[in-house]
Amino acid sequence: MGTVYEDEDQMSAILHAVGEYFEVKKKMDAIKAFTLSHPIVTLFSIVLVAMCSIPIVCFFTFIFGSICLAVTGFVLIEGTVLTIATVFFGISLLIVGFCAVGISGIIVAGFYVFDCSCSLIQKVSDRNMGEDNKLEPRTLKAEELRKIK
Repeated sequence: MGTVYEDEDQMSAILHAVGEYFEVKKKMDAIKAFTLSHPIVTLFSIVLVAMCSIPIVCFFTFIFGSICLAVTGFVLIEGTVLTIATVFFGISLLIVGFCAVGISGIIVAGFYVFDCSCSLIQKVSDRNMGEDNKLEPRTLKAEELRKIK
């Protein structure tokens, strides 16, 4: 890839070659000679081209303006829709997140209470059923049986 000046030289060479191939300079000299010898026809031609180009310019202006307004409207409407969708999505994620944290907290708290209850019951049963306080089944005596009946 060459420098800017080398690229300019290449473009100039290409334009010069095209101009020589189509004999642009010779044709422009003929047009200048005709315009100098027939000024009324030249004026009429210029006015005719200008008047015929007005509708074309108006059409392209209308098309360009319509495209600009359509793109601007699309961007504004899509931006609004995307903003609203993002807000709704964020709110729904927050709600789901809070529900997940709440349910997880309830499950963890329930497990903790269950674990503490099991350890408390184990401690109480160890105290009552310890080595020195071991309860032994006893047999009822005849007098106790009569009292019950």
